[in-house]
Amino acid sequence: MTIIADRVTQLVLEGKTVEQVKAANVSIDYDGVYGATTGPWTTDMFIDAVYREIKANTAPWRARLLRNVPADELRSSRPVLHGLARSRQPARRRHARRAAIRWKASGR
Repeated sequence: MTIIADRVTQLVLEGKTVEQVKAANVSIDYDGVYGATTGPWTTDMFIDAVYREIKANTAPWRARLLRNVPADELRSSRPVLHGLARSRQPARRRHARRAAIRWKASGR
């Protein structure tokens, strides 16, 4: 939740609309494990809720985001979205895959 909220915060600070935030796929790292397109609580509903919360309380979220950015990046005019350059596979799947590779390599 925190990583997604930080990504949404950055986009809100850049003046993006909720549609643009959804198009940025801020939750793509977690959609394979936690995402849903049907049912009582979908990924779109989650992004809407996060966007509304951050938009209504931008100052505290901005302060939180800036505390998490390394000092050398604070000097730049546009902070970097952390974590978006990582693999698009959810963390659990990446770790499971590494474990499977180690398991095969050990000859078991």
